Amino acid sequence: MPLTTIKSSNIKDSEIKNADISPTASITESKIAGLDASQITTNAFNIGVLGFKMAVSDGLTIFNLVDGVVDEFNDESGIDTGENSNAAYDATSDFYSNISTGDYPGSPYIVSDFTNPQNPSTYTAPPTATAVDLLVVGGGGGGSDGHPSYAGGGGGAGGLIFLENLPVTGGATYSVTVGEGGEGKGYPGSGIADDGTDTTFVYSPSVNIIGEGGGGAGYTSGTQRPGGSGGGLSNQPPVGTTGGSGTQASNHPVTGISDSEGTPYPNSPPSFSAEGSEQVGSFGNNAAGPQGYGFGGGGAGSANFTQPHPQNLLLGANGGEGLDYNIVDGSTAVGYAGGGGSGFSSYVGEGGEGDEGGRSGGELNSKPGVANTGGGGSAGNAAEGGDGADGRVVVAVSQHTVSNTSMTLVSDTFTASTTPSTARIVVFAELPDGTSDFTVSATRDNTNYNNITLTDEGYAAGSSGTKIFTGSTPLTGAAPGQPQVQVRWKIVGSSLSGNNKIHGVALQWK
Repeated sequence: MPLTTIKSSNIKDSEIKNADISPTASITESKIAGLDASQITTNAFNIGVLGFKMAVSDGLTIFNLVDGVVDEFNDESGIDTGENSNAAYDATSDFYSNISTGDYPGSPYIVSDFTNPQNPSTYTAPPTATAVDLLVVGGGGGGSDGHPSYAGGGGGAGGLIFLENLPVTGGATYSVTVGEGGEGKGYPGSGIADDGTDTTFVYSPSVNIIGEGGGGAGYTSGTQRPGGSGGGLSNQPPVGTTGGSGTQASNHPVTGISDSEGTPYPNSPPSFSAEGSEQVGSFGNNAAGPQGYGFGGGGAGSANFTQPHPQNLLLGANGGEGLDYNIVDGSTAVGYAGGGGSGFSSYVGEGGEGDEGGRSGGELNSKPGVANTGGGGSAGNAAEGGDGADGRVVVAVSQHTVSNTSMTLVSDTFTASTTPSTARIVVFAELPDGTSDFTVSATRDNTNYNNITLTDEGYAAGSSGTKIFTGSTPLTGAAPGQPQVQVRWKIVGSSLSGNNKIHGVALQWK
């Protein structure tokens, strides 16, 4: 009867040889108990480090070396960074390579501009992008009309966030939703204008970058509308002493995000999103009738401005200032998130500065905020308030990876106790094209470098091409006087392709 089941009792020591196991047998990770497959690459690299140290130690026997230095590149010490060129240090994995991160050139200027609040969209980072400049502006609040006898209030601007060198992953996608401007309101009716809606850039599953919608203009005291920037008030009795509060920083702070240098972004510095621009002071005088002033909406750059008109007290206040950015084309400044002006007859407040991010009412006519700036709508007298402007998201590539075709890596100078006659080098590296594109040399006078021919020691970690190379050379340069002599090494690559990584270098001498 043929044997159909193999029991442990059927297997004797040394009777199953390696040749008896098919090299094509399918052995999955699940069939190997206790194996952490994620550690295979790490362990292979650690074996390479051990091989690197063994190669260094071997040199002590071969040459009876009296001194030397080993650098496994746990940090940037031991390298003359001032003489390097195109050799970028990767602090995460501790190596130097010809792949670096640099500023994206200004031409062409890659920009993705999102302006349609009815069409949620997606931003896809270019494959080589590593960081972007990001502008996020919420929709502006609408303006209101107070009454034929009173100045109406201006709408608050949308909250504004501008981040420079925000890290991104090349090829990754990010969801974008543009906020809509609030509708202006007129008299008679509620007179309370609509708030703008939020603009959102989804940076990660846990981080949404949000420009809050601006507050709509209020009708009278008690109807103040908070928002990214606060909405203004009419001077319709009873007159309020404050407009709506700016709540961008408190409702949607920027937290847990750092720039490409690892520096955390502040929540709300003065040049960033201001304080949402709460109306301060009381130019309404807490009084009814023609002695009061209407409130302009807050802007991203400041609270609204309420300086009285020198000729007539029946004017409305200016909207708060917006902020200027040239992100769209890299050169032309455009104003965003200006507050809407308050208006009374022909005596009107102006829209917030910043290319008129919000416009004023005038001659009985209100005006909307400038399209896609997040500006607040202005007020008008005996006219419906202007609509707030829709928001915007602008993304421009600021940094990207650069695959350099050449690189130079130079060590600091090391001190030998006596004049060295021979140098030996050990290089632990991943070189896609081998050593053919590299020259390696050493010097004892910091001027004359002696070339070293490298030999592949035969170690390779998997398919990554991580190898150990060794070589030696006589040192012929004129050495300085005794007892101390300066020695150093240099590695120069040319016509490089792919990612060439130098993990460690040892220089030894006798």
